[in-house]
Amino acid sequence: MSHIAFVVIFCTIILYALLEHFRKRWLAVPLSCLLGGTLAFAMGAPFSFQTEPGLPNMNYVLVGGRYWLDAWLTND
Repeated sequence: MSHIAFVVIFCTIILYALLEHFRKRWLAVPLSCLLGGTLAFAMGAPFSFQTEPGLPNMNYVLVGGRYWLDAWLTND
């Protein structure tokens, strides 16, 4: 599936160059989103989400616990 990313990035660069030529850079973000989604879907990218809805687990113990908190509190 990595070939899909290369095609989408290449087409997005071409799209940006065209928009720059026509002085319509402000359309770059919405058109790039549409182009990327359309190309990926057309090339067979699976659109399935493996995560459950809701907020992620905010328990700081799972992301390093005490050492994570110490890293933020040091003045080094």
